[in-house]
Amino acid sequence: MARDSQRSKVYRSERVVWHRQEDVINTTMGWPKDFDSVEDVQAYVNAVTKSKFWKEAGGRQFVHVAPVPDRQWARGWYNKIELPRWAYSKVVILHELAHSLALQHDYHDATHGPAFVFLFRRLIEQELGADERARYDRVAEVNGVKWGVSAAMRRFTR
Repeated sequence: MARDSQRSKVYRSERVVWHRQEDVINTTMGWPKDFDSVEDVQAYVNAVTKSKFWKEAGGRQFVHVAPVPDRQWARGWYNKIELPRWAYSKVVILHELAHSLALQHDYHDATHGPAFVFLFRRLIEQELGADERARYDRVAEVNGVKWGVSAAMRRFTR
């Protein structure tokens, strides 16, 4: 397995752009609290996986949301994302969906490499808007995050 050399850079960039530790009322562990239940998260994931981008990217039509209340970290895996309660945030969900999509295509850098970041950026733009993607891009570039399109991804980058 390849070393996940961008992980800390990707996490740092996300924290700078979206993490709000000082806002304890509207956040969970500093992340925006966008959903109240796993059912609400599943409905959001269903909408994302029915989007034009997801279909063009060849993503699976159904990604199951599994709550993991006793765990401190979230995980995106092929056709499932696992989320503790603090991760009911669009940003965290999109991060895990980018892992899921990258793994579905068996990209070698599905962890936090350039293909993963490319997919994450596309999901951010689709779901949160071009301004949010541009904010992330500026911070990610300063932090040295690399993104790019592999040959396998060229078919849906037009």
